[in-house]
Amino acid sequence: MRIASKVKVAVLTILLVYPVTAGAQTVTSADAQAFMGTWVINVDAGGPSFVDLTVKEVAGEVTAEIGGGNTGNPMSAVSEITKNGSSLVMQYEADVPQAGLTSITLTVEADGDTLTASFDIAGQVLPGTGTRK
Repeated sequence: MRIASKVKVAVLTILLVYPVTAGAQTVTSADAQAFMGTWVINVDAGGPSFVDLTVKEVAGEVTAEIGGGNTGNPMSAVSEITKNGSSLVMQYEADVPQAGLTSITLTVEADGDTLTASFDIAGQVLPGTGTRK
């Protein structure tokens, strides 16, 4: 296995296993309307990997959680949600073994019942595509 593939697998494992919560939501329900619902995101990490993403409104605030998928891990809350143009940008931290907390940014753009995704994990970008459940 190439070193780059090993790094992608390690980063994806961190992404899926160690998310934690913090922060505040900064996007309105109207801004996030196209993203509301539950999505399955296939992540290009050198092998078949997918995570679930749920975006919803709770008590007037847009919230999101990510995880599960083929990892079997529980869903974890996204800490900050913003909008950049037509993209929804979600941030959270992962407790990376031997590195501590690492910031992860997930950027998604919806087109009906499909989306494109980009996971930025400490500068390592993993692309993905998603479909609405």
